[in-house]
Amino acid sequence: MPSCARKDILDPLTQQVVHCWARCVRRCFLCGRDPRTGKDYNFRRKQIVRREKLLARLFAVEIAFHVELSNHVHLVLRNRPDIVQGWSDEEVMRRWLCISKLTRSFDDQIVEPSPNEVQIQARDRERVAELPVGSISGISDAYQVMFRASRSS
Repeated sequence: MPSCARKDILDPLTQQVVHCWARCVRRCFLCGRDPRTGKDYNFRRKQIVRREKLLARLFAVEIAFHVELSNHVHLVLRNRPDIVQGWSDEEVMRRWLCISKLTRSFDDQIVEPSPNEVQIQARDRERVAELPVGSISGISDAYQVMFRASRSS
């Protein structure tokens, strides 16, 4: 059954509370012990919680509830458009560049972009306006990237 994209039904300018979930596929384990192989993936739980908090802070989204299970997570998120509205184009771009680097790393360290890089990227106002920073749809997409990356660790 086809579904709508989150970005088509969630308005990032309206404060909302949304239940989101993301899962692994193909018998991949996110946390816990894999009964088939006996391998223990509990070490990932702390990494996932730490990453959830980092992404929430960068996206200006609050986590009201979270639970990490063996092959999926559930999150109750509240977006904060009131915070995002006070951000300059440079702040939006700085956060987006941090998010882009964070979703590709495994050490959960936020790599601050250089001020020059932020200024150059922020000149494209159309691109800045389209960035999903501050949206539940954007943070959900970042979680999916995180889960794909966890398959290899």
